[in-house]
Amino acid sequence: MNGAPFASLIPAAGMLAGMLPIARRLATAGQYAEDPLPDKTAELDGAESGEPVSHDKNEHFGDKKPANPVDLSNQPLSRPGQNGQGELSGEETDFGNGGTPGRLIVFMHVTGGAGATTIAVNTASTLNEASPQSCCILDLDVQFGGVASLLDLTCNSALQALIDDPRRIERIRFEQMLVAHSSGLQVLTAPRAPVPLHAYQPRTISNLLEAAKARFRFVVVDMPVALASWTDVVLSMAEQIYLVTPMSVPAAHNLARLLLLLRQHDLSHLPIRIVVNREVKGGKNGTVDANQFKLAIGRAIDHRVPEDFSLIQQSHNQGTAAVRLAPKSRFAQAISEIAAMESGGTLLAKPQRGFFGRL
Repeated sequence: MNGAPFASLIPAAGMLAGMLPIARRLATAGQYAEDPLPDKTAELDGAESGEPVSHDKNEHFGDKKPANPVDLSNQPLSRPGQNGQGELSGEETDFGNGGTPGRLIVFMHVTGGAGATTIAVNTASTLNEASPQSCCILDLDVQFGGVASLLDLTCNSALQALIDDPRRIERIRFEQMLVAHSSGLQVLTAPRAPVPLHAYQPRTISNLLEAAKARFRFVVVDMPVALASWTDVVLSMAEQIYLVTPMSVPAAHNLARLLLLLRQHDLSHLPIRIVVNREVKGGKNGTVDANQFKLAIGRAIDHRVPEDFSLIQQSHNQGTAAVRLAPKSRFAQAISEIAAMESGGTLLAKPQRGFFGRL
């Protein structure tokens, strides 16, 4: 299969349906552990030299170093307390953790309907509720971002303005770009209208993330189901990347393809954790068993979020995070485990009860 187009490495799900049992269909995902991918190095070399880079539907990671932009200065995004030239004014210092950059937490998915946005929103809500004003969420799904919809917010995104005037990020405070949810969570919404993925330069996104990390202890990012030059930047800057997936045959194939892609481009070191969403235990009624899924993708499942259709539907319709509607639900408990992982357990640890409290 050497030299085969990237999209052709996996059979169409519809062709396999009804022809192979689940176990056999999942086993075919193992082919991606050995099959090589087309070399995209030349394409990225063009980006390094300032030449146009193709952004077709099969674009993916190239060299580990992101393409250098040609239309932006190196000045960082103006932050609170800065004078617009990227310098701190007066006696102000960096925000966040007393000068320590915040933690960048990325949620991404490789199949539609995985529920990554729901997991991202609820994780951000949990972190922010445990430590108010400590967390923001950035919706970088610039074509069909759903964070604003899930939280019942207006899509009033500064990301749209950055297309026409990228240097605008040097002249405004980061907080001016955000919309506040009633819970106190700060949100950078996706553009109101879909925009091309290549509309943003890597430097623009890098400056944006640096400004967010300077202001907030936790920066949660919701990513698109796509790969571009600037998504390389996000992944390389992330302290943690959560790959959210349903436990299905198509999802296993796509996830195996992505993991192969990372290995092919020496990116296996990225801090990735696998999150299975909407898990239905037991493997009954044609559902995929967890052990089958692990074998298919070639690695362990790190987090499991249970199916709770009624709660999530209620959450989406009301514009309120599910963890706030039902904080004692199994769904909320699973999200708390993810949030505790990110906070080091410091925010969400339950208070210790004294001796008499246990009697």
